[in-house]
Amino acid sequence: MLLSKYKSLQKVLPLNQIKFLSQLDKEGELEYEPILDRLDNEIKNIPSKAIENDLAIVAAHYFLNGSDWYVLEYDPKNNEFFGFVVLQGDYQNAELGYFSFSELDQFNKWPNLINLDFYWTPKTLSKLKVQLGIIDASSELIPDTKNQLIADTYFKEYPSKIFGTEVQKKRGDRGEDKFETIVKGSLEDALQLIDVPIVNPFVNSVDNINDATEDEIVAKAKVKVLALALELEFDLED
Repeated sequence: MLLSKYKSLQKVLPLNQIKFLSQLDKEGELEYEPILDRLDNEIKNIPSKAIENDLAIVAAHYFLNGSDWYVLEYDPKNNEFFGFVVLQGDYQNAELGYFSFSELDQFNKWPNLINLDFYWTPKTLSKLKVQLGIIDASSELIPDTKNQLIADTYFKEYPSKIFGTEVQKKRGDRGEDKFETIVKGSLEDALQLIDVPIVNPFVNSVDNINDATEDEIVAKAKVKVLALALELEFDLED
């Protein structure tokens, strides 16, 4: 069965979609396999605790007859979500809240069937609110790109100050790319060690990275860690 290798995805997939996928022929399975690969990986990487502002990543989306559930957090143990909920297209009263997969499943009555969005693109909650017309584009939270550029330069040079020797050792044992592996393999460590003011007062403190102090370098590197840990995408300045 196509779904047999997607353990994480099976737990959060409505029965109607499970039935649909189980009835696919070989050609259909080949078409959906890359989609399911991506979805399963995205479900595994939804944080159990998201940041508490509009820069939180909307990692998944359920929809049913004009109602939408946008997932920010996921607790696999209890199969419970935290996210942004819009019921019957009522954007004015849309709100953040907890909901479980079993609660979603209660809505799943023929002919009204709830679906996990197979083609959802993760984005910040701020960007989602702009797309839904809840806020205007001028209100969207956008991470600081100058800070990102400086952090990108120095992150590779000061990993031990960010993650510590144990993480460095684990990275070496895997023998993979130093920069990417440290980030992907150590998100929990990164979040625990971000204990300085992340952006301020460092945003405007250094115009020339060659004049940066070690503390500024480390602080800016931590900004980079946070950005990657939250899987934010940036349009970097030239």
